[in-house]
Amino acid sequence: MSYLTPMLLTVGVSVGNSWYNSGGQSIDIKALLAGGIATGLLGLLNNIPGMASVTTGIAWVAFVAIMVGPVQHPSPLDNLSTIVGVK
Repeated sequence: MSYLTPMLLTVGVSVGNSWYNSGGQSIDIKALLAGGIATGLLGLLNNIPGMASVTTGIAWVAFVAIMVGPVQHPSPLDNLSTIVGVK
């Protein structure tokens, strides 16, 4: 598996959650830029022989962290539970 899929998910969830938290008023360009830089750095690291599984693991850890961690308030899981009506 590639590192690219979880990084696209991470950036997409981060930008989408920021947009939702702002009431649909603005898109956070900083998150897109930081996600692009992080993805590029993982791409460089991925080219080192034997590092493909490490970069994939780092990308999945980033995805889980953005979903459950209090990086943004409220977190994507909190917003998702509100939208679905679980909370």
